[in-house]
Formats: sequence, C-alpha cells, structure tokens
Amino acid sequence: MVDPKDLDEVNRFLLSVSKRDLYTYYGVSAEAASGEVDEAINRKRKWAQGQQSNPKYKNEAIFLIKSHTLLRRVLLEEGAVYRKQIQQQAGSAIDVFTGRVRQAMERGLLSAKQEAALQALGRDMGLNADAVSQQISRVLSEEGARRETDESFAGVTDLYRVIGAGPSSTEAEIEAAYRNRYRWARNLQDTRKSAEILGALDEAYRILKDTNRRAAYDEHHRLLDQAAEMNNNTGVFDVGRRAETSLKLAAEGYVEEAMKRLRAISGDPFA
Repeated sequence: MVDPKDLDEVNRFLLSVSKRDLYTYYGVSAEAASGEVDEAINRKRKWAQGQQSNPKYKNEAIFLIKSHTLLRRVLLEEGAVYRKQIQQQAGSAIDVFTGRVRQAMERGLLSAKQEAALQALGRDMGLNADAVSQQISRVLSEEGARRETDESFAGVTDLYRVIGAGPSSTEAEIEAAYRNRYRWARNLQDTRKSAEILGALDEAYRILKDTNRRAAYDEHHRLLDQAAEMNNNTGVFDVGRRAETSLKLAAEGYVEEAMKRLRAISGDPFA
C-alpha cells in the first residue's frame, strides 16, 4: 500500500496543478504499459529541469525533481496499489472535489491561488461553476476556515489575486473567477467590507477582461520582477516608478502609449 503520507504529498501537488491523479497529470492511461509511464515521468522531469528559474512553473518543477523517486515508486513499483487506492477514493466527483477542498484548507486559510486551482480542478472534473462555488463556501463554513482575502483588500495590487485567478488563466477562467468571487463578496454581512471588495473586483476585472490592458498589466509585473532583481536601489525605484506610470495609462485606456513606454523600459529598439 502507498504510504498515506506520501499519498497526501502527491495529492497536495495534484491540487496545485489542478489534476485528479498522477495518470491525468502525466497524460497517460491508468492502464498504460510501465514503459510508457516511465517515459512520461522522465519526459516531465526533463521539462522540469529547464523550468526551475521560471516563476510560473518553479514550484511544480522543484516538486517533480525533488520527488522523482517517490513518483516513480507510486506509479511503477506500486502502480497496481495506487490505481486501487484512487478508485477507492473516487466515489462521486463532488465527494472527491470536497475532499480536495478540505485538504487545501488544512491550515484554516484558503489562498486566492488555491481557490483558483480548485476552480480549475472542478472544471476538469466536469462540475459546474455554481457547484464548485457552493462546495468551497460550505467547507469554509464547516471547517471554520476563511479566505485569504477575508481580512482586507487594502494595499493589494495583484489583480489576479484580487479576482482569485492566475496569470495563465484563460478569458473564460478570469470571468468565472470574477463571478465566483463577486457572489461571495455580495453576500458578506459587513456591508462596508462588501462594498470595498466589490469595488476592487470590478476594477481588477475591468483591466483583466481587456486583452490589451491585461497585456500591459502583465508586462508591468514582469518589469517589476526584473527591477526587484537589480542591486542598484536607484535603478529599482526608477524602473518600478515608470512601469507603474505605464500601468495607469493602460487602465485609463491609453494602451498604445502604455505599451510604447513599457517597450522603452525593456530596451526594445523599435519602441
């Protein structure tokens, strides 16, 4: 039998990448030959080795490299046992999903990133957005947990975090996350906090739903990350300040001017 602690570690990873099981993650059938599974594991590990410095995939890549032996053991040495365990855990889709929600809230807090992963997992499992939202809210209540954003939106500048989505989310996922978070905020008993959060949500969605504004916003964050790596304090302030100005221009609709300034900051000779 696969060690329960190992299985919990695998399930936490699967939640972070919004996949039901390791076979789904590696893109192979549960009945695939061991050689095919082995090839998929090694192919993913090779990919991970080139993604460790990529902020978007860093955590995923580190887990794959660090847990390579564990993943091989689960799928190759104990594959039959693992298949039996995931079948036993399967039950109905909503029960499996609820279990993943509880696992995500083990510390009594649900982050925006975790909620976005749960929403993506729900879609992957064929659950509709309302069912996903209801289950998350129900488990929050039962566990006495809270969303990371329950305290305040003051000072939050990450628009993806405000909405509860990720930088790689599609337009449909952005809209679904916005509507899900909007329904939650609208039902808060604290009307003042509700109004504050709804305003933040509307502002975030106004930018992220527009392809050009979103592109300018993403570029803004890329430049801020670039600035954070610089050792010269003056350089950090200057790049960050100019990128912030470009973001404001994009939010106000001056997209072409914003992109021109962003390209100038990044050294594009055609700006």
